[in-house]
Amino acid sequence: MEVSREEEWGWEPEPECRPMEIKLVHVTTDLEADPVLGPSDPRPIEGIVRDIVSLFRDNKSYNQARDRRFAVEILACFQARIAMAQHPDRFGGHMYEAGYEQMLDLCVQHLVHCDCPAQETVQLQVTVQTALYRSTTTYVKTRIKNKETLDSIMGFIVDVKAGDIRKLFETVELLHGLMMEYLVELSRQIDTDEVVADLRNGEVLEALESVLPKKVLLYWMDLPQEEKILQMEELADVVIGIRVFNKCMQRGGEQFILPYTKYQTESDNLRKRVQDTSKLVDSRVANCILGIRAHVGEFGLGHLFIVRLRDELTYFMQAAVYLKSLDNFIVERLNEVINVREYCAHCVNRIVGTIGHRKNIPAELVSSYAVNA
Repeated sequence: MEVSREEEWGWEPEPECRPMEIKLVHVTTDLEADPVLGPSDPRPIEGIVRDIVSLFRDNKSYNQARDRRFAVEILACFQARIAMAQHPDRFGGHMYEAGYEQMLDLCVQHLVHCDCPAQETVQLQVTVQTALYRSTTTYVKTRIKNKETLDSIMGFIVDVKAGDIRKLFETVELLHGLMMEYLVELSRQIDTDEVVADLRNGEVLEALESVLPKKVLLYWMDLPQEEKILQMEELADVVIGIRVFNKCMQRGGEQFILPYTKYQTESDNLRKRVQDTSKLVDSRVANCILGIRAHVGEFGLGHLFIVRLRDELTYFMQAAVYLKSLDNFIVERLNEVINVREYCAHCVNRIVGTIGHRKNIPAELVSSYAVNA
């Protein structure tokens, strides 16, 4: 007697007179809207992921799997594709709504399954990639936001013009204030310590006055906009260069932490943590290998204990690879920072050798290459 797939899975087929009420879930990648996932969802896999995440959050074991919340969408997508690949007869091509619910339950069970090295290996891979993507995205967004802030202030600066002769003093003060706002914002982006904001602002003001006194601003307002932008950017480089020079010569800036100094300190701390973790992971790898070698002959490769050790070995070897890559990345970037620091020291020595003990420093010597190297 031939048993239909519906009877084998324990489903009651719908009567022939009502075939249109059987809801089908088409697991495809075309741009057709799916009736189960909603007419507004052009990609069924997105709806599947959404449903898995929703069930995952409602599951009673959700709190125990809190470490998977970081990249739960990616893990849910992975579990859905694995379920379709491992059970193509049940979840591939198209399925009834009951089969769709079974697939969701299976994916959620895998997501909340704790103490599973195989699951944790996947989670490790996803977490590393997601963390890298998010950190890169955050960095890019911060750079864009900082640039937009400076561009906005620059727009106000270039728009200031000498108008009513009776308000020249107010106009000069306005322009001077906008220039200070631009320079302080740029300095804040380099030196983010708000505790020393007053000291920083004082250093910026002193540097600005030494390069571009207020009495010159009246003539500066008559320059073309393009020239104003160019000179303002050069002025910012010179002001930052003066701060760096004074810091290196111990003439001020005691609280001014140079970016490469801060980076070197943080990278040293991070590398120590990475190396300590690597030692722990290496010991776990060695223990797993010893355990497999000691018992594989007695139990065989398919034994639950050996399978568990192999899964744990895979996890720790994957972790070791990521830690080694991270350690190499830290060393490479630190070497680049050290090269920058050495070049900056060369620039400072060059300036010192040129000006001697003179109090007035040529602006072209304290320029962007001392900061942006």
